[in-house]
Amino acid sequence: MSEQDRLYVDKEKIEFIRGINKTHDYLKFENQKDLFMYAMALGINCPSNFTSKKEGLFLEKDMNYEDMAILYSVALNEVQQIEELTDKEKVYTIVQNMANTGFSFIEKHIENNSFENLTMKLLLELDEKYEKMKQNGLLENNSI
Repeated sequence: MSEQDRLYVDKEKIEFIRGINKTHDYLKFENQKDLFMYAMALGINCPSNFTSKKEGLFLEKDMNYEDMAILYSVALNEVQQIEELTDKEKVYTIVQNMANTGFSFIEKHIENNSFENLTMKLLLELDEKYEKMKQNGLLENNSI
């Protein structure tokens, strides 16, 4: 079996995900990687498995060292043993499941909210999650 060279999303959500930057005037990201990272941050506390087959969203080579550090940092909370972080596919599965939850969250918010205030609501939600992580000691106060 070959080594995983891309990050995947749930195939049932791929059209929605790829359409976010194309069809909406909100949630504009420069690339699919940044959108994935945003969704991953939204779903960090409740990763969910894919409900269908997986489809590649972007290549691993599109990530820089900082992106990789973020992926491994968020995966750390989900592993039982730190040695599990040496298994790239396990780490990718964890963060892909987090992003899966995040994309479901984004999709639900798009369906239930007006376009004018969607971005603000999602950013406020992300801020709340960040503050909660700081309060729980998961982040240093000056880390960002």
